[in-house]
Amino acid sequence: MIRFSSWCFLLTSTFILCYFCVSSSTYAQTPAPSNSLENLGWLQNEYGFPVTNYWKEGELLYAAGRQPVSQTGSFVVYSTRTRKIIKTFPRAYHDQTGIMVDREGNAYFTDYDSTQKYVMQKYDPRTNTITNLNVGFASGGHIRASVRQSSNGWIYGFTERPNKIVRFHPDLNGQPVAEEVADAWSYAITWAMDPTEKFLYYAPDPHGGWWKKDAPVLQFNVETKQHKVIAFLNQFYESKYGYLLGGPYSINLDPEGKRLFIATNACDLDRDNPLDYCAPTKSQRNGLGLVTFRASLG
Repeated sequence: MIRFSSWCFLLTSTFILCYFCVSSSTYAQTPAPSNSLENLGWLQNEYGFPVTNYWKEGELLYAAGRQPVSQTGSFVVYSTRTRKIIKTFPRAYHDQTGIMVDREGNAYFTDYDSTQKYVMQKYDPRTNTITNLNVGFASGGHIRASVRQSSNGWIYGFTERPNKIVRFHPDLNGQPVAEEVADAWSYAITWAMDPTEKFLYYAPDPHGGWWKKDAPVLQFNVETKQHKVIAFLNQFYESKYGYLLGGPYSINLDPEGKRLFIATNACDLDRDNPLDYCAPTKSQRNGLGLVTFRASLG
């Protein structure tokens, strides 16, 4: 069962401020003071960076960029200690790719090979180089999300096209290994692993329409490879607060694995303004805005 203990929602006009507030504080219910935000500049001009991952010990931010006009991609390494870009690499695949990071700070992502097949790439922060590992997932998908490396060396993730739960081992008996584990319910871009490393949590449909499935929160058991729905959220939020839950883009667990935090786009049913991306009729709404809630697992 899941119990709601608190929640907050913030208007789209304060999205940037609220995004950093939610990401950098303990899920505060009020925006952070303006002096807690700092502009660190652009990673790469005219590129968007929808996917990042962070190696805390090495203070390195890894980012996968895309330029939609020129249809080009990049992989950028940024030092949060020196506040400088370490290196920028071109990517053959221009769209979004997830980034896995192991305990040693090596980063892994999918990119096209010479035949336009997705294969794993490795960035080594010690040599500042990228190596093609020449391994990919059986169904041909590309990484979209991942969790921290498990104690047994596996890194779990999602692929898109097709939607699969996968795992990658950087060095299993001396070789990198990429395996598909199970079908995912749907496309997803974020998930979390509990402290026991037995359960993974995710929510599908990050780009809208989560409410059409009643906004399920899913638990995946890595041992049995079974899914369990631990909550349907939209009926609760729509009836109590007048919001449709549009697309979950961030899921986190507290260190004890007792509380689950989800940030999602949402649509205010009372606002009905197409300029705010709330379609005039409910059947057309995807949902946009910002809703954050905290729930207790138990």
